[in-house]
Amino acid sequence: IALFFYLKIPYYLFFKNMEGQKAIPKKRPAFEDLLGLLLVIGLLLVFFQPGLLMGWINRISFVL
Repeated sequence: IALFFYLKIPYYLFFKNMEGQKAIPKKRPAFEDLLGLLLVIGLLLVFFQPGLLMGWINRISFVL
């Protein structure tokens, strides 16, 4: 039952048009697409090669 209520939010945000308004496609700037691509590549890199991230974390000396 809760899933029904939680899925209504993205449904109305992305799929349901407002009544009386036309759906106007929004153009995004190219830098937003590039930034999104870089973030996804970084996330996939950390997911498939977690040793890289752990190596960077282990090099930091935590001085208290």
